[in-house]
Amino acid sequence: MRAVVSWLMVLLVVAEQEEQGKQQGRGHGQELERFTRKGKLVTQETGGDIHVELRRKRWGDEKERLLCCALASHHCRGPCGTASCAATCSISCGFLSFWQCAPISCATAAASTCTPATSCGTAGTGTLVGTKCYTYTAAPTTWLDALTSCLAAGGALAKIESAAEQTAAIALTGGTNTWIGLSDISTEGTFTWADGAALGSYTAWSGAGGGQPTSDGVTVSDQHCVQLRAVDGEWNDVKCAGPRAYICQT
Repeated sequence: MRAVVSWLMVLLVVAEQEEQGKQQGRGHGQELERFTRKGKLVTQETGGDIHVELRRKRWGDEKERLLCCALASHHCRGPCGTASCAATCSISCGFLSFWQCAPISCATAAASTCTPATSCGTAGTGTLVGTKCYTYTAAPTTWLDALTSCLAAGGALAKIESAAEQTAAIALTGGTNTWIGLSDISTEGTFTWADGAALGSYTAWSGAGGGQPTSDGVTVSDQHCVQLRAVDGEWNDVKCAGPRAYICQT
């Protein structure tokens, strides 16, 4: 008898929590009423991620729960269509929504309707360029200290491999001399990126064909680190000890 009473008390507590969940999104954020249905609660967290709770009893056994997860894209498509493509959507189902499905990206669930991400990094302070996240730091420092700072953040000084990436990097600098991850520190005249990659086919040297770089493998120079020039954003090798802003890439 006591066991029955205890179980009823648990159910009452759960029912109260469920009702609070409807009002508060069960701690998952703001309820998206447009997509919420009977037995289905859709919420969006402050950071933009989506959570869908399916409370239907039919997800009670293991086979049905597996089917629930298999339909994750279906349940996420609508709410993801109003969210950032960088957001994730997670599904929980079964009694009390105890069964958790692996999160999927909104870029997968709603590729044609989600909002393409343009920001990235901590607190969205970076700029997304393709798969790269560029983050600009205005505080001037040496090339080596800039590299050390980027490595500590889990990245490296920026690598620019296309005109689109060059344009994005210039936009970040605001007309300031800015370090990127290119140097010929290892071998005079042979420029490589800070992550060890060789310089590819794309370059943006100032005065290409007769200006920069100063270090060309023939002329010995003490200018080994590359900046985006303040005047035009083109590449220029200069002395590494000069203080400049910098762009990290993660």
